Amino acid sequence: MHEIFEGIEAVVFDFDGTLIDSLGMWHEIDVEYTNMLGVDLPENFQKQIEGMHYPDVARYFKKLFNIDKTIEEIMADWNEMAIDRYSNSLKLKEGSVELMQMLKNKGIRLAIATSNARELIDASLKGHGIDGFFSVLCTSEDVKKGKPDPEVYTIAVRKLNIAPDKCLAFEDLPMGLISARDAGLKTCAVYDEYSEYVDSEKRKIADYYVSSFKELL
Repeated sequence: MHEIFEGIEAVVFDFDGTLIDSLGMWHEIDVEYTNMLGVDLPENFQKQIEGMHYPDVARYFKKLFNIDKTIEEIMADWNEMAIDRYSNSLKLKEGSVELMQMLKNKGIRLAIATSNARELIDASLKGHGIDGFFSVLCTSEDVKKGKPDPEVYTIAVRKLNIAPDKCLAFEDLPMGLISARDAGLKTCAVYDEYSEYVDSEKRKIADYYVSSFKELL
């Protein structure tokens, strides 16, 4: 087994951009939704919402564009636009399934710590047939603060009942890496084409870096 897993008893994955190629899809949904509202998406929008958990993004959207809908209604709109994509068309990162199977076979527990909504995560895990890998799911419904606050990882580790320094987090964005690091986990940055512009920042924050999960098989 790769040296990155030495002394590790649990691996915690971020979801979007880490396990699944979905960040480009969210940008498409943001553009489509703002077009429906008759407004333009600011150029720096993705950077502004990095790490926010789902309700906070909806809250930011509502305030920024003065939307006459509740936070819950905005999230429901997004879920409707995203759920089929998550269940069917989005692809898992190369080597991810093989890596999860290898870790499970070695007795290493798996968890997800994401800013996304549980409904979408559940749909995607079931749609891709990987829901059986994870003993813990920590989503936006479980936390009050989004990344870079460490809360989502603190809760995930508590549910795993494993010491943070024996857990390894895989993340594709700086805010997520900071969240995991501040919760006491070891961290590995994962390359994602959509976030290539912050690659050097990710390398500085993380303990490890991989271009592909295939490197760890």
